[in-house]
Amino acid sequence: MLRVRSDIGSGVAVVVAANIIVSAHAEPIMVGPLAVTAAVSVAEEYSDNIFDTENDRIDDLITIIQPSLGLGFEGERGKGSVGADLEIGRFASHTSENYEDLTLRAAGEVRVLPTIKLFGGGDYAWEHEDRSSPDDVNGIEPTQYQEGSAYLGALGEFGQWTVRVGGNLRRFDFRDVASTTGTINNDDRDRLETEVGGRVGYKLDPTTEVFGQGIYDNRAYRADRDDALYQRDSDGFQLGVGVKGRRGPVSGEIKLGVLHQTYDDARFDSVTTLDLDADLRWLVNRDMIVAGSLARSINETTLAGASSYTDTTAGVALNHRVAPDVFANAYFSLSENAYNGVDRTDYLAFAGFGLQYFFLPHVYVGAEYNYAQRLSDASGVQYDSHSALLRVGAQLDRAFPEGAPTAKLTGRGFYVGAYAADGGLETRVDGPRGGPGGPGGPGGPTAGNLTAGFGDHGIAGGVLGGYRIELADFVVGAELDLQIADPEWNHTANRTYGVSKDNQVGLSLIAGHKVRGDALLYARAGVESTAFDSTYRRGGNRTALDDRQLGLSLGLGTEFPIAGGFSARMEYVVTAYEDYRIGAPLGSDDDNFANVENQARLGLIYRFGAKPAAEAPAPFDFNGLYVGAQGGHGMLATDNSGPRQDSNGPDFVLDATRAGQGFTGGVFAGYGHRFGSLFAAAEAEAELSNVDWNIERDPNGRIYSAEKNWTVGLSARGGYILNDSVLLYGRVGVVGSGFRTDYSVGSDRVSRDKVLAGVRFGGGVEVAIADATTVRMDYTRTEYGSYTLDYTSGTDSFDHSENLFRVGITQRF
Repeated sequence: MLRVRSDIGSGVAVVVAANIIVSAHAEPIMVGPLAVTAAVSVAEEYSDNIFDTENDRIDDLITIIQPSLGLGFEGERGKGSVGADLEIGRFASHTSENYEDLTLRAAGEVRVLPTIKLFGGGDYAWEHEDRSSPDDVNGIEPTQYQEGSAYLGALGEFGQWTVRVGGNLRRFDFRDVASTTGTINNDDRDRLETEVGGRVGYKLDPTTEVFGQGIYDNRAYRADRDDALYQRDSDGFQLGVGVKGRRGPVSGEIKLGVLHQTYDDARFDSVTTLDLDADLRWLVNRDMIVAGSLARSINETTLAGASSYTDTTAGVALNHRVAPDVFANAYFSLSENAYNGVDRTDYLAFAGFGLQYFFLPHVYVGAEYNYAQRLSDASGVQYDSHSALLRVGAQLDRAFPEGAPTAKLTGRGFYVGAYAADGGLETRVDGPRGGPGGPGGPGGPTAGNLTAGFGDHGIAGGVLGGYRIELADFVVGAELDLQIADPEWNHTANRTYGVSKDNQVGLSLIAGHKVRGDALLYARAGVESTAFDSTYRRGGNRTALDDRQLGLSLGLGTEFPIAGGFSARMEYVVTAYEDYRIGAPLGSDDDNFANVENQARLGLIYRFGAKPAAEAPAPFDFNGLYVGAQGGHGMLATDNSGPRQDSNGPDFVLDATRAGQGFTGGVFAGYGHRFGSLFAAAEAEAELSNVDWNIERDPNGRIYSAEKNWTVGLSARGGYILNDSVLLYGRVGVVGSGFRTDYSVGSDRVSRDKVLAGVRFGGGVEVAIADATTVRMDYTRTEYGSYTLDYTSGTDSFDHSENLFRVGITQRF
């Protein structure tokens, strides 16, 4: 998946979220005046959720063939290139999902005067729409479309001033698609997008330029109105100022401005929002690059009632040349899609890592693991998706020069360990509601469907063993773990059901990079086999299911030596399991249960034959003022109770634990002091979040949700410093968090914003990666006070608790 936002102000495409695959940076082959690049790869991918659904997940194997060809030339006055990229996907079981995507591209520039050059280019693509798209029409086959784009511009340099003007055209043509009820019309999505604008810059010095830019855009649809009778034509503009340049190993640009879009349909309000853009590259060393991006845009949608959605995306990717013949990468991105005109906000996260090994100068094998998650305040549209693939490829150019030193093993060996864990188990439940012959029976006024999230926190413990090899500072290995756990949730009402986790067996691959003090930062991906006990009862009918479910997991962590062969580790793992049905003999239709688990683990490792580091690391100064930024993932669990009426039986009191996952992002600052090997600090934090859950009984029933929107807090940290470069700490503090609770039943509708105080406790690990910079992994539990919500016809009570794992970058002064 690759989502690209064009920006004619800079004349480049800014990648804001991508499954980034590391590849060799080699010179093309010269054939006369032409530079030729050619490559082909064949991959076998396993996906556990090919339709990106919350429940009723379907897995499959996909064979992916990707050939590409490029030609380029460069002369005294200009340069140009043309190319073609083809991707063929073949599904083993669900052949209706097969696709062929082709892109043709061309670009060039010519200098017409010593200070002026013209540039232009374009591409034309035959593609298919991803099943995760909110605009996907659920056809029997994926929606196919054609996209063509072209751009033309001029760049002038006049002393310290630069002037850039240009224009973009993008045309979309969507094909109709068959469904189980007939043909779905997609002609109302066809459109032409036009952008014209310019940028004026002034060079403050040879490496720094400030600039201002403005862009006008028009979005014209082929159909006057869409199938829902909305006029979707619009005009808009982008205005911004920024700075572009290089400071030491960091280069890129940052822009701040405003985005505006006005729509022809009078039912759509104009959209005006702050524009945030950053595209930065940090050259850590000659073999490692960290790229970060932040982008905001107003995007088109055909979601009924919505004029558009505002997409804010932040991402980071790490590319590392382990050796001339070995490459590695890792990436993470998070997007907020806030729909304008309807009450819906989606949050999408993408994460993964990949390895590539050239066993011949032109031929490689690779492995990749990718994870995607969408969380939403709209019921039933969330999903988790794991995919893993193996790839074999070849390229025309050499990956590394002849005689270059290839990868050498610097260490290998077995290890064993044990760990304790804490986390949350969430079960997404989807099923029919209503009984035969009653008000909820077939054709009855309350017949419908329930979509809801349940869950709770729980602890676990396990043992592990593995084998790893080391290539210079890069580590790769395989690990087996056995776990006993006790997370459990129950829903007690006229229907009583619940899930508890018992034991787990897992096999994972681990890949990471060593930093100062021989500490290891790593990612992990694996498969888990877990025993779940599920029960379901209504009236005198009861059923139980005790079965093992397979799940795919993705995690990250850090490991650091203590003494001898002993090391400690802290890691965070998210696992999505295959769903299953339970409920018979309660009726002809069962409920679908889909379990998702997040877990933080703290462990002790012993490596057989481990050797001490060649030299002691330079001491890191943990004293003084520090500031940082962090992002996190966690689960909100809520004890929810309240009176309920049952037209088919006696009234009852609901007692349930609602649960849902979400993301956070924020900043922190503190002051710490070292006392020998001990450390103490006081810290303040502020974060925004979307950790929430919702329940929806459609079409007649209760619809309610709770969301944590923000947090501010103070805490004390105390810990122990290992190897003069790793801080292992605990924390305790108080926070204030803003919660929003929405409740709707019948004609009763209420929304309530409330600030709750909470006690936050936990701990983490802080690892030095540069002279004044650390990476930290922090896990906390927060217990909040309870409150009640009066919705006129009744009262519900809510009692929140949250587990949260965060990764932060800290800078000390």
